Amino acid sequence: MEKPALQLIPGAPIDRSALGGEPGWDCMPTIFPFALRRRADGRERLLSPPETSLVHRLLRTNLTAGWPGADGFGPASALRIELGQPVNVWPSRR
Repeated sequence: MEKPALQLIPGAPIDRSALGGEPGWDCMPTIFPFALRRRADGRERLLSPPETSLVHRLLRTNLTAGWPGADGFGPASALRIELGQPVNVWPSRR
């Protein structure tokens, strides 16, 4: 399913042939790196590393605790979502 806010980052296929034996479940990818995108002012861009870190922290936070207006998000605002840490995978743009 395509999600406009997520951009899948392609990875190399898993190669366990050096281990010998029959391929098993460990040949299936279990880590799916992605970048976050944002549309603003009619333009789409990737979130910067600090913005991505903020999203990561907010996903792990119960937003109903001390956040004015968070109750308007309903039960989802109390969820804590655990994802792997943000990692800069893009080459630096200077």
